[in-house]
Amino acid sequence: AAEPLFQEALKGVKQSFGNDHIQVAETLNLIAQAHLSAKHGDYSRSEALEEECVRIQKMHLGPDHPAISGSLTTLAMACKEQGKYTAAESHITEALRILKKKLDNSHPDFGFALLNHVSILIKQEKYTEAEPLIGEGLEILRRHFGSTHPVVADSLRKLAMQLTIQGNFTAAEPLFQEALKGVKQSFGNDHIQVAETLN
Repeated sequence: AAEPLFQEALKGVKQSFGNDHIQVAETLNLIAQAHLSAKHGDYSRSEALEEECVRIQKMHLGPDHPAISGSLTTLAMACKEQGKYTAAESHITEALRILKKKLDNSHPDFGFALLNHVSILIKQEKYTEAEPLIGEGLEILRRHFGSTHPVVADSLRKLAMQLTIQGNFTAAEPLFQEALKGVKQSFGNDHIQVAETLN
């Protein structure tokens, strides 16, 4: 239902600014993220849109602008969901390189990108590679937001869910426990977030 609206918005931006304008890249990025996060996401469409977005961003911003790292992360996640793990790892590695170069490796965006890399590794059952990155990514977020912040709890919960889906319950359990503790401290014992974490 949303796709005709997306196409209309993209058409309007292209007519107003031209096909390779940075506004077109921003619109492509938003549409790609919507496709990626939809309940039944169109991951191949998200991938194609984000590839075009990255091309335009690099043309206007240069190859190492921090904005490109977000687009590369979305592109990596779209590839991951399609089982294109080599491409996914390549995109997330490039995103991490840009973030490290432009922001440094203690910035929360670097922490989020690390955890996205972890999700790609977990999907491939590369737990040995993923484990140190989990600790590093979570430590960055804990330092920036605090250990009981909802952002940290949500990241813990998502990682634990991925590990559970892959059958690695031993690694998932402490992450769930820490996420639950953070959610309870942030929202109280009877908040809906507690129920979602328990679920």
